[in-house]
Amino acid sequence: MKNNAINTYLKELSNQLCCSGKEKKEILSSLKNRLSEFESEHSAAFKYEDIVEQFGSPKEVANSFLGEYSSTQLHNLVKRRKIKHFCIITACILIFAALLIYSIRRIYQFYWFQDGYVIETMYDGTDIPGPEEIGITDYQRY
Repeated sequence: MKNNAINTYLKELSNQLCCSGKEKKEILSSLKNRLSEFESEHSAAFKYEDIVEQFGSPKEVANSFLGEYSSTQLHNLVKRRKIKHFCIITACILIFAALLIYSIRRIYQFYWFQDGYVIETMYDGTDIPGPEEIGITDYQRY
């Protein structure tokens, strides 16, 4: 139960923190050490609620770290997130477009060859017969 309370708290805090991965890792590592110390002091009746009472809710802790950022840092953080979301959305659109083009091409190929088949004949030399000689009379279909 003890370790689960710490893990639950750190997981919720991680979801609430909006900073770079490196900063998030440092914050969580530091807080995990403090929580371990707190755990050793209160080993008998240690619960998630005790952590919240001592340190604050994960949202409050995340907001306190957010309050330490300057407006420029916050602006850069928001800008990076927007760029990341734009790249993800663009990648999804490109994948969708590629799949759509592939599907349309496959449907077109199916439609083109649905009435028959293709005969491929290889000729060696320069005596290649014309379309009439091999039986093609309907030029609109080919």
